[in-house]
Amino acid sequence: MTKKGFSLLELLVAIGILSVGILVILQAVGFCSRIVGITNDTLNAMILAEDKLEELQYKERIKSLIQLNNSETNGKYRWEYTLTPDTDPNLYKCGLNITWNRLERNEKLGIITYLRNEK
Repeated sequence: MTKKGFSLLELLVAIGILSVGILVILQAVGFCSRIVGITNDTLNAMILAEDKLEELQYKERIKSLIQLNNSETNGKYRWEYTLTPDTDPNLYKCGLNITWNRLERNEKLGIITYLRNEK
């Protein structure tokens, strides 16, 4: 006598293997979405840092760069910069820190660069 179809045991094993595979795929999708969120926040912080450095360079060019320390907040991002005169009188050392919260974790982006003091 030949049997056609699957036994109950074979069906349960197949469903178990399929559910483990689906669980792995769902965990990978969740991980990817977290990575995309972190990347998006970091990219926004880098764009904000570039914007702030351009603003500082502009203020220096029009001679209105009078504050050596400043901090501001824009939405979820907070930035602060520090300008210190370098040993070369034509340069300022600029430290820019941007901080934000992501999923109850503090994230930080720090940049150090030099601005030319055009007299």
